[in-house]
Amino acid sequence: MNEIKEEIHHFQRVLREYFELRIELLQLNTYDLITTLGARFSGAFILALAVLTTLLFLGIGLSFLIGEMLNSYALGFFITGAFNLLLIFIGVIFKNTLITNPIRLILLKWIIRKRKH
Repeated sequence: MNEIKEEIHHFQRVLREYFELRIELLQLNTYDLITTLGARFSGAFILALAVLTTLLFLGIGLSFLIGEMLNSYALGFFITGAFNLLLIFIGVIFKNTLITNPIRLILLKWIIRKRKH
């Protein structure tokens, strides 16, 4: 009878230790996921900032070029602004096809690859 009690206590200790280790593993996996996501978002933000800055200066240069060709800088900036507005309009219309779905697929592939390891 005493042996059975000892076995039960031993089993309880092992089970408690197992759950504590599982919780610790879950916490470490969560930390890993959060830091990886943070690094990816930071990298994407820096890249987006660089792309937007480049596009801004290219747009300004194109505006001056068109303005010089038409002898009106204002008209050059208006044409470039209208072209950018057209691109924004196309982006809004096709947001799911061009932006949302590809980003979802990339994130799903990343999560699935992460879960396999």
